[in-house]
Amino acid sequence: MQLSFQPFDTRYYNQILSIIIDTWGFESWVPEGYAHLLAEYFLADILSESSNVTLALKGDEVVGISGHSLVNDASSKSFLRKKRVLSLMSFISDDNAHSLIFRQFMKTRVLSENMLLAADVTFEAVVNLLVVKAGNKGSGIGSKLYNIIISNFRQNGVHSFYLFSDSASDISFYERKGLKCVFSGVFDWGGNDPDNFEKYYLYAGKVEEQ
Repeated sequence: MQLSFQPFDTRYYNQILSIIIDTWGFESWVPEGYAHLLAEYFLADILSESSNVTLALKGDEVVGISGHSLVNDASSKSFLRKKRVLSLMSFISDDNAHSLIFRQFMKTRVLSENMLLAADVTFEAVVNLLVVKAGNKGSGIGSKLYNIIISNFRQNGVHSFYLFSDSASDISFYERKGLKCVFSGVFDWGGNDPDNFEKYYLYAGKVEEQ
């Protein structure tokens, strides 16, 4: 079936949410009954931060999604996002399982913002999301979504951009596109068990002139 691309449409939201849950395996590490809520928080936060969202469709099926934004001052925005996350965490102080996993999740957001602040690099744009539905990887959908992002950056005079990634993602995709890892960090999801360690990355990319 022919592949098409279009801007975000709310009628596809549930399909997108399902892709997010499957891609990061939310149901495998979030307490029962809360995977959907945490994934929805993550997705709504990412999409609301993105000025451009593109859906890859096969007919009426969402098979990929990307989101990106132009940024005027990445460091200041990162500082404010970190403050927002820390203030939110302060309201969640009980020790039940779902509150604990949410606090842990928010700590990974703080880790990411700390990497961006420590990198001390000026960026003009950010790729917030680039996901391909399971069963469709290796078919070129990710590259086409990536090219749409780069084309938009080029049209807006963007020369440098960044993105966050993690060890649960296919970071080799970004490296094949020429992005460089400029910072990394490790987060312990609990128990000081190496199996619970996850690596987080800050990648930097350049938009080449045609």
